[in-house]
Amino acid sequence: MLEGGIPVPSSVLISGETGSGKTTLCMQYLFKGAELGERGIYFMALSEPAELMLRFISTYEFVDHRHFGTLIRYIDLGEVIEKGDEDEILELMDREVRSFMPRRIVIDSLPFIRTVLKDGYNRFLFRLGAIMKSWDSAVLITAESRSSTPYPQDIACITDGVIILYNMEIGRTRRRSLEILKMMGTSHRAGKHALDITSKGITVYPGL
Repeated sequence: MLEGGIPVPSSVLISGETGSGKTTLCMQYLFKGAELGERGIYFMALSEPAELMLRFISTYEFVDHRHFGTLIRYIDLGEVIEKGDEDEILELMDREVRSFMPRRIVIDSLPFIRTVLKDGYNRFLFRLGAIMKSWDSAVLITAESRSSTPYPQDIACITDGVIILYNMEIGRTRRRSLEILKMMGTSHRAGKHALDITSKGITVYPGL
């Protein structure tokens, strides 16, 4: 799918409807990095205890609990987001990244911040885009989408790549698929490709 994987440094929007596999894909990406000795940070915009996140992903075979809290750091942004201070949000994220020096970063789910910052959200995105360029990391940003709007344009404008996950209803069944809409810095296969979620995590079948 991607020749050489996701470039580092870069930022990639992971967009999809509920149940399409966004969180699974991102966590699998972080744990794969941990297997390689790479540090990762998971920023959670929706306030949620780390224990709940671990409980959610523990059914997957790729999860190694030894990495959580060591090579993978979980940062709950909910409390600072509720204050509505974009400076404080950005300073916290930047401080954590520069302190931990991760190779892989996940921001889940960025559009939630819009409900708090409102008119200041676009300015926040612009500043976040500039800060991410200074991180020597691959950053995955998740966002909910709708069938009529497969990805948020405002986030796509600050990222180097866009990956869309689909969970389409066809007849009485659902078909999951993945599409790499754009990816700067590397070649990639165009079109939609079948995707399956099992106990092993996400598997993509190029060409299907």
